[in-house]
Amino acid sequence: MNAQMPSAEAGAGAPGDAVPAGRTEVARWVAEYGDDLFRYALSRVGDREAARDIVQETFLALVKGAGFEGRSSPKTWLIGVLRHKIADHFRRASQAPETSAPDPEEALFDGGGRWRVPPGPWPFDPGDALDRKRFREGLLRCLRELPPRRASLFVLREMEGLATEQLCKEFATTPTNIWVLLHRARLALRACLERSGFGGGNETPGKDTP
Repeated sequence: MNAQMPSAEAGAGAPGDAVPAGRTEVARWVAEYGDDLFRYALSRVGDREAARDIVQETFLALVKGAGFEGRSSPKTWLIGVLRHKIADHFRRASQAPETSAPDPEEALFDGGGRWRVPPGPWPFDPGDALDRKRFREGLLRCLRELPPRRASLFVLREMEGLATEQLCKEFATTPTNIWVLLHRARLALRACLERSGFGGGNETPGKDTP
């Protein structure tokens, strides 16, 4: 990724011992960590342009006054700032108006609420599978098929680890509704991934195709 250093000058210092990053330090961090931040963002949002924008916002936050306190490595700290920007991205996406496209969940059940085709057993742990390139790419494709609110909620909860209480605040809803939305997102993602060849005994994500 060819990250560009934001043109703004460094802002006022953050409270406490935090030291705002100057342009020279930001330029060095762009060169050293820009590609790593881009790959992390891309693994969450699945869109190269959006990932670039999020990385740019991360470095812009530094020159605007986000202070590095030295309590961790610069890379670890930058990933923390990046995660906040990723969360902001999905908050914005969740507020976008829903389209009139068919709900992918509707294809899973008949009129009586029964499975049209029961899901097969998954022979792997989804958490471990996130580290597998091919599975991760399939998951990101399937996330793009979900309504934005459900996709955003899934990423923030399952990939970024936001607590239910925080999700309720961000989405202005109840824990019960959070659970329902997550349940529907997981069902739709599972069905989509099975259509892509994952699960049901067809393939394990640890065996990437050359």
